[in-house]
Amino acid sequence: MISKFEKRIKAVHPILILGMCLLITLGLTLLARRTIINRHQERLAQLSETISNSIASRIARYENSLTHVHAYLKTHPNLTRENFMSYVKQLSVSQTYPGIQGLGYTIRIKHEHLKAYEESVRKEGFSDFKVWPRHKREEYFSIHFLEPFDWRNKRAFGFDMYTQSYREKAMSKARDNARPSLTESVTLVQETDKKTQPGFLIYLPLYEGIPIPETVEERRKKLLGFVYAPFRAHDFFNEIFSKEMATHSEVSVDIYDGKTTNPENLLYSNDLLFPNLKKERSNLSFKNVLELSDHNWTLVTTFRPNFTLTLETIFPWLIGLLGSILSFLLFWIFHAARSHALAIEKSLTRFNALVANLTEGLIFAQPNGDIQLMNKVAMKIYGIDEIPRSRNDCSQFITFRTPSGEDIHPDQSPIARALKGEKFADYELQFIDKNTGKIFYLIYGGTPIYNKKGEIVLVVVTVRDITYKKKIEIELREALNARDEFVSISSHELKTPLTSLRLKAQLFRHKIDKNETSLSPQEVRKFAEDTDEQVSRLNRLVEDMLDVSRIRSGKFSLEKDDVNICQLIQSVIDQIKLQFLAAGTAEPTIEHCDDVVGYWDALRIEQVINNLLTNAIRYGEGKPVTLNIKKFEDKVRIFVKDQGAGISKDKQEKIFQRFERLEEVSETSGLGLGLFLSQKIVLAHEGNIWVESEEGKGSCFIVELPLPKN
Repeated sequence: MISKFEKRIKAVHPILILGMCLLITLGLTLLARRTIINRHQERLAQLSETISNSIASRIARYENSLTHVHAYLKTHPNLTRENFMSYVKQLSVSQTYPGIQGLGYTIRIKHEHLKAYEESVRKEGFSDFKVWPRHKREEYFSIHFLEPFDWRNKRAFGFDMYTQSYREKAMSKARDNARPSLTESVTLVQETDKKTQPGFLIYLPLYEGIPIPETVEERRKKLLGFVYAPFRAHDFFNEIFSKEMATHSEVSVDIYDGKTTNPENLLYSNDLLFPNLKKERSNLSFKNVLELSDHNWTLVTTFRPNFTLTLETIFPWLIGLLGSILSFLLFWIFHAARSHALAIEKSLTRFNALVANLTEGLIFAQPNGDIQLMNKVAMKIYGIDEIPRSRNDCSQFITFRTPSGEDIHPDQSPIARALKGEKFADYELQFIDKNTGKIFYLIYGGTPIYNKKGEIVLVVVTVRDITYKKKIEIELREALNARDEFVSISSHELKTPLTSLRLKAQLFRHKIDKNETSLSPQEVRKFAEDTDEQVSRLNRLVEDMLDVSRIRSGKFSLEKDDVNICQLIQSVIDQIKLQFLAAGTAEPTIEHCDDVVGYWDALRIEQVINNLLTNAIRYGEGKPVTLNIKKFEDKVRIFVKDQGAGISKDKQEKIFQRFERLEEVSETSGLGLGLFLSQKIVLAHEGNIWVESEEGKGSCFIVELPLPKN
């Protein structure tokens, strides 16, 4: 039963949905507007920074040119006009420093030396030369050199720049600070009545002597003059910005002299680059103060109106409009659908109860493959707590393979087959849980459900877990395969010594039948030794097979006692040294042995050491074999090292498995049980055994055994 309170809450739900959607729409609209404004501001800041860096970089280049001229004047105190002209010409000013009006030097002249100075310049061929303006003052700063000495720069020849306040301020600052100083906006004396431009100059002081005077008083006293460069602002900035036309077509840039943006302080506008564009500005601008050579310029960067900017500006309001429309649409849809949902609520409750009590896993999927319903049995089989709602969610934790372990195409999954219209039963698959890596075996059945038009509207898939049954079948199959492999290898290995014995017996019998007295004692002894060797080999094979049988049946046991490890290993070496000599290898040597007594099964430990030394004979390539026995706290480690071909890393784990033998040595024989049994013996002693090896550098087998605690 649904209470009246719950009914009222449900009746209000559509209104709540509408209110929430409208609030979200408002929030998204404001967020989009703020985001676009921030993005435009960031873009303007980025462009302003790029433009500022271009200007600062160009000013730095020109300051560098002044430094070169400064150094040249320092090293040539008696510099002639021709030398200076030649030097500046070598600098290729117009190509290397585009936008600069020239490079010059203004000399400091005391009042009492003025006439002599003017006379010396006139003797150079400038008959009408004079320092100007002509009013009397204590010292003069005449433009002495200025290259290139063209018609425009000749207008400034002899001009005393210290007579104008803007220039005097920058020159004094450069003199006292001993570094380049940039003037405020000025009108260069090179300008004419036509196409007059604002200008500026950069001054670099030149002092007597090599080191720069340390105090302001010394600097004023030792000042010789200034190296300087005049600039026509429009030419200067046009030269920089003409290489960045794409940027400047996007934004307008106004550069003001100083920190204020008064129209009378305007130094340059990049509208000069686009004479055909309308001088329009958007409302978005960015202000950046650029400090250069002890002076400030203010850059105001503003977007030019364009279609993209306009579209982005109205985009937030479009979001608001569409969001409002969608909000009312959702309100209508939710209100209409809610009535239908209430009608089927009771039926769905009864259906869920029925599905939950089934003993088989049951899955309902929609025509697009999304999971609509899973009962608890199916969720338990898949090991999940929540129903995955989509096919993509399923693929995150489910992987299907054939019963033999081969990958299947997604179209062959149970739900996909049913969606294709197939009706099937007893469809067996492997299920791999991606979270745990465990493998399960499942049986599926599938049935598609059609509407009146013949369209699939639902698929029903059943699932049963047959993992336990399948594992029993696999274990039985593996046991049968192991038995067959064991019988095959055993038959082959047993046949080899028997065949050898038979051939030698037949040969021996043939000699006896031919002439009983022709057999020498040495031949009889040799036959007996060969027979004993083959019988010993048969005995070892039989013992190995019996040990494997004991291990599989759980009857493998140890008879422990106190064992001196050094004595035991020496005993094994004494027993096996004849095999080393027969193989053309020197008997193994014990390089170091800590005197340790352990509580182990002596015969089984002998068997382990014997197996390792036998392998050293087979794979050691006839090179020396060494042993080291070292105590490590409550353990002892036995190192058996050969200098053979070594074992690749991918085979180092496999060699301890049953019937595993290295194939590199052609004369290898045996069941491939030696290392398998050795590992089982060591593990039975609660120890460990492993190999450390590199191909071409031999192998070192390490046996680690526990020592008694008291």
